[in-house]
Amino acid sequence: RFPEHEIQIAYLTEFNEKRAGDKASTFSAIKVFKKFAKEHEASKHISWLDIADIPWDGNELWKQHQFYIRNQISRPQLLRTSTERERELAYFFGDEVTERFRESLNGLGIVINESGNIELSQHPLDKSFATSLADAFAVLLDGKEVSRHSNKSDKFPANLRAPFLESAYYEVHKALFDLATSNPFVWVSGERDYGVRTAHSRHDTGVSLVRTRDPHRLKIAVRR
Repeated sequence: RFPEHEIQIAYLTEFNEKRAGDKASTFSAIKVFKKFAKEHEASKHISWLDIADIPWDGNELWKQHQFYIRNQISRPQLLRTSTERERELAYFFGDEVTERFRESLNGLGIVINESGNIELSQHPLDKSFATSLADAFAVLLDGKEVSRHSNKSDKFPANLRAPFLESAYYEVHKALFDLATSNPFVWVSGERDYGVRTAHSRHDTGVSLVRTRDPHRLKIAVRR
């Protein structure tokens, strides 16, 4: 929009290619930046670790900030678990669909912790966020091996749904339940917590898109 100006873009995420090392290919943020940089060569991808390494003799607040970056935002465990999750998702749904899914989560500002959990308490409780989150999981349903012609029935009765639909996070759970309502090849099952599953050509028992650990915590899990 402003060709007469020399605009430089700094893209700041947990890890850039240098900091991620041999795990770089598993981070959608790095892939997105590479695409952007092809058209905007002056752009830079910066890791939060680069910020933490700034040689500034700051006060105690700066030291706390450095500690938080190294032990929370860009903690080493994320490099290990991210690789495993990316490979597993790609195995069931394909590389392109997995990348689109990760980009959708990134767009919502969702951080998946080292256990593969999404803490709903860190996000808005409104219907817009809930719908967008469910839409992100719906991206996985575009996987080539998802059996879209199957017809499945839910195995999670109303009495078990009640704690989720009566919680502060009911909009999220309602949106996830609606995935099964609008897609006959998707169903909800569980005994206390629940999982949203999809029919899959390689697995008769289906594949899990997401499951709960309680009303305020989701876990990305695709194991059969």
